[in-house]
Amino acid sequence: MLSGYVHLWKIIMLQTIETVRQQLQTAEGTTKVDLLNTLSGLWRNVNLAESYQSASEALALAQQSAYTTGIMDAHNNLGVFYWSKSDYNRALEHFQRAAELALPLNDTYRLGLAWHNVGEMYRYQSNYDLAFEYHNKALHLFTQIRQVV
Repeated sequence: MLSGYVHLWKIIMLQTIETVRQQLQTAEGTTKVDLLNTLSGLWRNVNLAESYQSASEALALAQQSAYTTGIMDAHNNLGVFYWSKSDYNRALEHFQRAAELALPLNDTYRLGLAWHNVGEMYRYQSNYDLAFEYHNKALHLFTQIRQVV
């Protein structure tokens, strides 16, 4: 029974990916960056190489247009990619960069997400004091906006 659900999930995911890819064909500017970041997140559980490619393209386009939200999201996606590859130092660099960008913008959600992910990288590296510190920071922010990661 479980394999049937997994198969159905994969079909739905691939259909969603195809829909986003079609939208990308005519997208421009920040919309294109947002779609590439969405695509990176969708590919994450299907094809890591495609996830990385979409996040890298999103980062380059966002940097060209100084689209900070797109840059933050791309760094988060790249961090998740490196996390999936067990390259915790590179993942940490991307999550920290996302946090640095979110802080002056008062982007509570993205800052909380970045700090949560920073905490996870410290936890994976057995640095429990820093993991606790960053998870608490994220918890405080998510409590303020009542958001769950």
